[in-house]
Formats: sequence, C-alpha cells, structure tokens
Amino acid sequence: MDSSVKKAALGIMRVFRDKQIETGGVVGFAEFGSALKWEAGAVKHDNQREALRYLVERGFVNETNAGLELTRKGEETLGGL
Repeated sequence: MDSSVKKAALGIMRVFRDKQIETGGVVGFAEFGSALKWEAGAVKHDNQREALRYLVERGFVNETNAGLELTRKGEETLGGL
C-alpha cells in the first residue's frame, strides 16, 4: 500500500477512535472533515478513495447510505492507532 493511502486510511480510522464509535456505529460522511474530502458526491482525492476501498474490502468498515459503519474488526484495530 502506498504511504499516502496508508496515511489516509489511518486518518479515516482515527475519526472513529476520536468519536469513540463502537462496532455498528455509523459516522456520517460529512463528519469525516479533512479525512474524507467530498466533491460532487464522490471522494475528491485519489489516495482517500483508495484508502476507503482498502478499509471496505478488508472488512474494517461498511459503506452505508448514512455514512461509514465501524465493524468489529475495525473496532479491534482502534486501540493500536
């Protein structure tokens, strides 16, 4: 994984940690601030888009209509951030 993608993935996961979200909790897309910048309904930056794909494909988060849902696997990684 490219270092900019890794940094973006960590930034996304830190939002869950900082908001003290637990398994099944959802953070709205607009609540991610600079960790996920949106433009015209899509993630603006390539590294953030790749980071989001990485987190979803590996089961750390689920994408829902309301935002990103933290999975059990995702919650288990938050302590190490």
